[in-house]
Amino acid sequence: MKDPNMSLAQYGIRTGSKIMMIGDNSPPSTSSPAPSSRSGTPQQDQNKPPAVDMKNEDSVVNLIDFHMDYITTTVMPIVEEYVAKATEYLETGDITTTDTASRPASAESGTTPNAPKKLADLHAKAAELLLQRLLKIDAVELEPGFDRARSRRREAVRFVQGQLDKIDGIKERVKAAVASKKGLL
Repeated sequence: MKDPNMSLAQYGIRTGSKIMMIGDNSPPSTSSPAPSSRSGTPQQDQNKPPAVDMKNEDSVVNLIDFHMDYITTTVMPIVEEYVAKATEYLETGDITTTDTASRPASAESGTTPNAPKKLADLHAKAAELLLQRLLKIDAVELEPGFDRARSRRREAVRFVQGQLDKIDGIKERVKAAVASKKGLL
C-alpha cells in the first residue's frame, strides 16, 4: 500500500478479504540513514533487488541476473540436497542425516524415521523457493527491442522450470518407492 492516506476500501479490500503482511518485527527506523559501504553508496541487501530503470535494458538484465544469483547461491544448494537425499533414499531405502537425534540408537533396522516426510518437506521448500523466483522473473516486463533481456529472462525461466521438473520427477519416484515399500509390509 503505497499511500497511507487511502482507505482499505479504496484498495478493494472488503469484509472477509484475506491480507498477507510481509515484514519483520523490528520497529521502522526513524532517523538512521541506510548503511553504506566505503564508497559512500548504499549496500545492496542480498534479498532485495537492485533499483531498476525498466526503460534501460542493462538495468533489466541486472535485475534478472540478481534473481539468478539468488537461485544459484541460495536455492540450488537446497535443490541439490533434495536430489542427493532422494537419490540416496531410492537406492538404499534410507537417508543419512547430520542430526543424530533423528536417528535412534536403538533402531536395529538403521532406517531414519519419517524419511519420506523429511524428503517431502525438503521438496516443498525447494519447490516453493523456485516458484517464488520464477514468479519474480516472469513478472519482469520488457520493453520492445530488449532482445538481450528477453533472451536472459527466457534462459532463467527455462532453468527454473527445468529444476522444478527435475525435483518433481524425483518426488514421483520417491512416492512410488514409498508405496512399494508399504505394499511389501
